[in-house]
Amino acid sequence: QDDLLMGDIIGNLNLSAFKLDYNFNNEDFGTFSTGVKVSNVKNDNDLFYTNLIDDEIVINEALTNHFIYKENIQAAYLDWKKQIDKWSLQVGLRAENTQVEGNQLLSGDNFEQNYLQWFPTAFIQYQKDDNNTFGFNTGRRINRPNYGQLNPFRFFVDINTFRSGNPRLQPEKTWNFEFSYNYKSFLDLALSYSTTKDNILFVIQQNDETRTTNVLPVNIGLYNYFGLNISTQIKFWSWWNNRMNVELFYNEFLGDVAQYDLNNKAFAFRINGNSSLKFTNNFTGEISYFYQPKYQYGISDFNPRWRIDLALQQKILKGDGRIRLAVTDIFYKHSPTGATNFGNINETFESLRDTRVVTIGFQYNFGNSNLKSTKKETDAAKEELQRIG
Repeated sequence: QDDLLMGDIIGNLNLSAFKLDYNFNNEDFGTFSTGVKVSNVKNDNDLFYTNLIDDEIVINEALTNHFIYKENIQAAYLDWKKQIDKWSLQVGLRAENTQVEGNQLLSGDNFEQNYLQWFPTAFIQYQKDDNNTFGFNTGRRINRPNYGQLNPFRFFVDINTFRSGNPRLQPEKTWNFEFSYNYKSFLDLALSYSTTKDNILFVIQQNDETRTTNVLPVNIGLYNYFGLNISTQIKFWSWWNNRMNVELFYNEFLGDVAQYDLNNKAFAFRINGNSSLKFTNNFTGEISYFYQPKYQYGISDFNPRWRIDLALQQKILKGDGRIRLAVTDIFYKHSPTGATNFGNINETFESLRDTRVVTIGFQYNFGNSNLKSTKKETDAAKEELQRIG
C-alpha cells in the first residue's frame, strides 16, 4: 500500500523581544521620539513521514525533514512631529539590521541572509478651516513572511497535490504615497500609489514529469497599486446612520513565476459599508455589506463575491448588561472561487470557508463605569506574534 502515507510533526517556537521608547516634548521644537527594539526567533520543526508497505511501517526519507529557522533583528528609530498654526508635520526614520539562518538538517540545504534596511516616513496635514483638511504622507515599510510560509515541509491535499513553504522567501519592501482630503465628517478622499518589491504571491507550480502540483509562496519582481478611495457618512434619520466606502484601483504584477513571464494588469473596484440602526435607546442593530465584482489578482481570476452581516443588541439590567446576536455572511456568498490559466496551469477552484457564523453573547459591566482603565504597553513582540501561522 504505497499510497498510505502517515505524518507527524513536532514544532517548537521560541520568541523573545525587548523594546525601549523615549519621548521628549518641547513647546518650541516639537515632540521627539526615539527607541530601540531587539527580537530573537528560533522556529524548530521536525516532520516525520512513513509509508505502510506490506503491513510494515517504512520511513519515507524523501519527505521526512527537520528545519530550523533563526531570525535576529536589531532596530532603532527617530521621530519628530510639530504643530505650526494650521500645519501638522511629522518625519521619521527607522533602521533594521537583520540576520537570518535556515538549516534543513537532513538534506544539508542551508542558507544565511544579512541585510540592513532603512525606512523613512513623512506626514503633512493642512487644516484650511473647520470643514476642510488636506494631507499627504509617504513612507517605506517592510512586510516579513509568517513563519509557516518559510517552512519547506510538504502538506498533502491528495497523492498528487501538496502545499509547502519557501525558506528563501524574501520580505516585501513597499514605498507608499497618499494624498487625502476630508470634508467635515461627511466625505473622505484618498488618492494613493504604492510599489512593492519582492511581493509575496501564492502560486501553483505543476511538474509535468511527476504530475504533481505544489501551492507555495514566491517573490515576484514588482507589484504596483494605484487607488482612489471614497468614503462617505450619511445620517438619513436620527435613528439611521450609514457609512459607505468605494475603492477604485488598478493592480500591476510584473516578474517571473516558475520561468514563466508574469505581466498582469487590471482595473477593479469594491464596495463595503455598514448601517447603524437605533430602534430604541436600549435596542440597536447593525447591517454590514461587501461586494466585489470579477477581478484579477496575481495569476488568478476571481469570480464576484459579496456578503451581508447582521447584528442585534439589547441592553438589559439598567444598561449594565448587553445581549448581542450576530450573523456573518448570511447568504454564504463570500468564499472565493475562480480560475487560474497561467503557464502550464489551467484549473478552476472553489474555496469553501466557514464564513457564515452565528454568535450570541452576553456582557455585564461590574463596578464604576466612570473610572478610566489603565492601558499597559505589552506589545514588544506584537509584530513577531502576528507572523505565527
